[in-house]
Amino acid sequence: MLEACFGGGDSPVQQATVAGVVDVQAAQTHYSTGFALLMPVKASVTVACRPSSGSSSRLVFASDAGPWTAATSPDQPPEPDAPSWHHLLHLLLYGSEEQDPPGWSASDEGRRPSAYDIAVVSSIPGSAQDAYFSALAIAVTRALGRLADAAGAKSGISRVRSNVIPDLREAIEQTTARPTSIASLIAAHAGMDGPFTLVDTGTYEFLPVQTKAREALDWAVIDPGRPAPRSNAWHWNVRERADEALAILRKHGFDGLRSFRNVEHRDLDRALDSLPERLRPVTRHLVTENRRVQKHVAAMRRGDWQMIGALLLMSHASLRDYLEATTALADEVVEAVESVMLEGVYGACMTSRDGLILVTGRPHALDNLLDSIPKAVSQAADDVDADLHTIRP
Repeated sequence: MLEACFGGGDSPVQQATVAGVVDVQAAQTHYSTGFALLMPVKASVTVACRPSSGSSSRLVFASDAGPWTAATSPDQPPEPDAPSWHHLLHLLLYGSEEQDPPGWSASDEGRRPSAYDIAVVSSIPGSAQDAYFSALAIAVTRALGRLADAAGAKSGISRVRSNVIPDLREAIEQTTARPTSIASLIAAHAGMDGPFTLVDTGTYEFLPVQTKAREALDWAVIDPGRPAPRSNAWHWNVRERADEALAILRKHGFDGLRSFRNVEHRDLDRALDSLPERLRPVTRHLVTENRRVQKHVAAMRRGDWQMIGALLLMSHASLRDYLEATTALADEVVEAVESVMLEGVYGACMTSRDGLILVTGRPHALDNLLDSIPKAVSQAADDVDADLHTIRP
């Protein structure tokens, strides 16, 4: 596609493909550092790039309607209504007034091309915004890093996890205007090393979770085909409440507390008693969700499929009752799952800020459930055709 749109040339081409990820239990880390559990999937983003001889970078994105092209440069930023991926690529290539491009610094000026030709092909649904932007950012960074290495410009861009992840997170936050966890970025960087990935967003460490849960169970993501259910301002407010709660707890016997993952379950009641009423629900959700991630990993390793389902249901209930973050459609799907749990469907929860719903169970039982979902959710969203994506190992 690069040559078809921009012609051939002598410049070397580098490319990178990065798998997408699905949150199993990870959305809580958008608001405070902690543990996150994610599942790599076959849907991916592929980026091809080469140095350009022009003064502006030329971009092409494959879409159902045909290639979408654009140009960008330090003096030619995207228009405000340009696609969000265009804004993200501009930040990755040129940075902003406040920040250098990820992995580069002012001292690298003159050692890297001033413009690139870049082609992007993605099979990740655009509604999975966190997964899409994370995979795109990692793929672009890797492709540019390979160009730099091939040219002998040894920038920090090659050391993705240690050098670049914080900058990529900031670029995504600027693009989406909502708080963003590093969990999806680290899991996308980890790739398909394991069937699931455990991430500690406080230390940037990750661990492949070895389990047969992708072989024994089928997994499906239900895309409701609607905009994100909560506003960007709502998400920033949750983060602010989380930060305020941590600050209060540090003054009431929880010295040095920086993350809700460090609050033991036995100390939860004492922590809640130290907080004003308005901060208790978000605190309860963030503390218990971190504990559920640890229990989820343990259940996966020992093959306790029913516990996996129960933890998904508990996660959804906490999102609904304490964070008030779920949608009517997600609640209907979870109720439908609970009604057939004796038939081999184990659990479900709203799994992302974009309203996606994760469901798991035995393959035949899950197929039957997915066939019945449109009728089950008709009262909640009778004008929406749920777009079902089945994720298989």
